[in-house]
Amino acid sequence: MPPLQSSDQVDSLPRLIIYHQTHHDQFEQPISILPLVHSDEIRITHIILAAVHLNSPTSITLNDHDPAHPRNNTLWEEVKQVQAKGIKVMAMLGGAAKGSFLSLDGDDISFEAYYTLLYDFLTATKLDGVDLDVEEEMSLGGVCRLIDRLRSDFPAEFMISLAPVAAAMFSSDPKHNLSGFDYEILELTRGDKIDWYNCQVSHCHFPFKYFPLHN
Repeated sequence: MPPLQSSDQVDSLPRLIIYHQTHHDQFEQPISILPLVHSDEIRITHIILAAVHLNSPTSITLNDHDPAHPRNNTLWEEVKQVQAKGIKVMAMLGGAAKGSFLSLDGDDISFEAYYTLLYDFLTATKLDGVDLDVEEEMSLGGVCRLIDRLRSDFPAEFMISLAPVAAAMFSSDPKHNLSGFDYEILELTRGDKIDWYNCQVSHCHFPFKYFPLHN
C-alpha cells in the first residue's frame, strides 16, 4: 500500500469512510446521501456505494437494479454534488452476494467480458474508485489481474481498496479468510497499487490505517 497522502479537497482530514447501501426506503423513495456531508458533527472524506454485482456478461446491478434505472437518478445527481465538495465517492463490488469475483477469475475471454461491464459502469458514473469486497474464493492471480487492469485503465488518482475480514490480513486459512487468496502475498506483490484496506470486524466494515506485515 502506498504512503498515505493528504487531500486538499478535504483539508487534510483523516480519512473517514462511510458505506451507503440502502438507497431507498420501504416506499421506494430515495434515501439521500446529502445529510452525510451537511452535518456539523461529522466530516466524511469518502462514501462507498454498495453493492455492485456482475450477474452475467451483460448484466450489472447496484443492489437489485440496473445502475442506470430511473430509480437511481437521485443518487447519481447527489453523487455529483458531494464530489463537487471534494468528497470521494467509490463503488463496492461484491460482498455477501457471490458471483462477481468468480466471474472475474475465469479465463481471459470470460474476464474481458465481465471486466468490460465493470469498466463501463465505473466510467459512466465517473466514480473515484472501487472497493473490492471479495467474500468468495478467488485466486491470487485473479485478483492481481483485476488490480493490474484497473490501475492500467484508470488515472493515477483512481482509488482501489479491498475489504477483507480482519483475520484474513494475517491468515490464509479459509476459516478466517473469505477471499481464498493470501493478503500478505497480495500486499507484497501489489501493495503499491492498493490504496488501503477496509477491514471487516464482526461483519461490519471498519476502515483503518493499514500497517506493514513486515518491519
